[in-house]
Order: sequence, then structure tokens, then C-alpha cells
Amino acid sequence: MYSLRRAFIRPAAVGLAGFGLALASASCAVGRSAPEPVARSLVVRNRSAFDVNVYTMSSLVAPPLRLGTVVGASTATFPLHARDLAAGGALVVRIRAIGSNRSWTSPGVAVGSGMLAILDVTSDPFGDCSSSSLYTIVTSDSVPPTR
Repeated sequence: MYSLRRAFIRPAAVGLAGFGLALASASCAVGRSAPEPVARSLVVRNRSAFDVNVYTMSSLVAPPLRLGTVVGASTATFPLHARDLAAGGALVVRIRAIGSNRSWTSPGVAVGSGMLAILDVTSDPFGDCSSSSLYTIVTSDSVPPTR
């Protein structure tokens, strides 16, 4: 009986493994799209002692999209994609100090081509980041050369 069971189970297992491998490789090839181009960036200058999680808000009803964590007293740059922006190309960010139950949501700022968004994070000793600010600057790449 042992050899009979082994004779049926082994080919079935090999067949299922082969089918799974074929299915996985087909799913990777079908529907593959090119990476979304990055046209804008967000520079986060965390001037607080808290590490902060940074999110973008594409709308008031959509869940926040996490960009990453910025360690206290450091700077990080995140690429911004179209999915990170609200209607009309506005950027709205939410930050949450780790270890605090408080978060802050910025007002929207227009982030067009050739613009860099800067988020200056400041907090009080309890993690309240409401004194932070989000603004944009024009990068030198977007300024036409003078003659």
C-alpha cells in the first residue's frame, strides 16, 4: 500500500508545482506596466525629536498613502507620483509623530512640474506637529536660461 500511495502522490505533487510555477510566471508577464514616472519630490526636514510617519492624502475619503518614516533631526526625500496628489495636482500631507496619538494634516499646496515640495516638521514635547509647514519652491531646472 505504501508504494501505491507514493506512486500516485508524487506525480500529482510535481504536476501541481509545475502548474503553480506556470501560473505565477504568466501573472507576472500579463498586465505588467512600466513604473510610474516621478515628476515631483517631497523633501521632509524633520526638526523635531520625534520620528514621524509621512502620508499623502489624495482625497478626504481615500485612506492616506504612506511615503515613509523620517527619523528625528534628519532630512529625507520622497518621490511623488500622480496617485499621491489630490485633484488639480495639489499635495496634502499628514504626519504622525511616533509615540504620540496626534497627527497633523497640511493644507493643500499646488505642486506643478518643476516644483519641489518642502515639509518642515516641528513639534512640541508631546508630539504635536501642528506648527509644521508645507510649501513649494521652483527648482532651477524649470527656469529657462537667460540670454
